[in-house]
Amino acid sequence: MIFASIEETKNYLRYDDADNDAIIHSALEDASAFILGYLKTTSYAFGVDSSGLLETDTEGLVQNVPGQVRRATMIMAGIFLRDPQGVEMDKWDSGYPPRPVVNLLYQLRDPAWK
Repeated sequence: MIFASIEETKNYLRYDDADNDAIIHSALEDASAFILGYLKTTSYAFGVDSSGLLETDTEGLVQNVPGQVRRATMIMAGIFLRDPQGVEMDKWDSGYPPRPVVNLLYQLRDPAWK
């Protein structure tokens, strides 16, 4: 399950070749899971099927993803690609993504008290 396509992520991150597609896909999966955990819900932000599962295409790309979620996913994937050992994570607030991602997603987040 990914919230942004490999092609749009490659364009966003300015990757020109297909040599890194598998690594980019893995970073998108991790970024999408991270963002889904931060948001805590999908019910109001995404398209879900009759069983409450996210609607995906054959490539695993989630359908009806809000623009700010796609952008946040590409930012997170870029961070994961640039810093695969997670050295920069000690600069993040505990339990939260980096500030640019928080700023994009905050309005969509299900409050922790629910």
